[in-house]
Parts: sequence; structure tokens; C-alpha cells
Amino acid sequence: MSACGVFWIGLANELATDDIENIQRQRDATRQRLHVIQRQIAHFGERWAPAHLLTERAEAQAAIEKYETVLGSAIPPGVGDELGAGGRFVLLLEEFRSLRQSVVLHGVQLSEHIADTAAYRTRHKVEHDRDRRLWIVGVILIAVVLAFTLGRLL
Repeated sequence: MSACGVFWIGLANELATDDIENIQRQRDATRQRLHVIQRQIAHFGERWAPAHLLTERAEAQAAIEKYETVLGSAIPPGVGDELGAGGRFVLLLEEFRSLRQSVVLHGVQLSEHIADTAAYRTRHKVEHDRDRRLWIVGVILIAVVLAFTLGRLL
């Protein structure tokens, strides 16, 4: 093998090493962020956590899975260029599948949130109806007392 060929192979390995280190840094940063998100969710409780935290947790977990898949794979990170058009098409289909799963996850989380909101609205309405009745009774009692007092004065 010529010196030029050895140089290019060494450069390709160096780039692959840099890519792997970058992916490892991204994975570690995402893990740290996931830890913070999980503490925030624990603070609210799983059932009452804001939807954006649940969504961000799911996205972080999916990203970590992707990073670990790439890091655990024997295929180098730049494989998309080497696969050609057919391979890139398969990778694109895989990304669409992942996107579809993400949309389904968001839909499920939204429906759970709406169901929780409906239960909250029902409880809220009951409480406010009770408060309104108390206000009405209070106003009627004050009006009766005022009418009685004014009737006695006149």
C-alpha cells in the first residue's frame, strides 16, 4: 500500500474516532439532562408532571438509545455515504419509523393529559358550584337581614 493510501486510512480512522468521541459526549450530556428531567418529574409525581417534561424525557431516552446503538455498532458513523442511494434510503425509512413512533408517543401523552384534564374539570366544576350556592345563600341572608332591619326602622 502506498504512503498516500496509509495516510487516508489513518485520516479516516481519526475522523471516525473524533465522531465516536463526539457521540459519547452527546450521550453523556443527554444522560445528565435525563437525570435532571427525571428529578423534576419525581418532584411533581409521574401522574401530575407537565407534559413537556414527559415528552422531553421520552425524547432523551430515544436519543440515548440511538447514541448507544451507534456506539455499539460495528458499522462506522460515516456509513451512510458508503452505502449508496439504497442504503441511505433504508436509513431514511428507519428515521421515518422513529418519527412515527415519536408522533404516536406524543399522541398517547396528549390523550392521557386530556383525560386528566377532564377529570380535573369535573372536580373543579363541583367545587365552584358549591361555592356559588354558598355565595347565593349568603347574599340572600344578608338581604333578608337588611330588609328586616330596614322594616323595623321605618
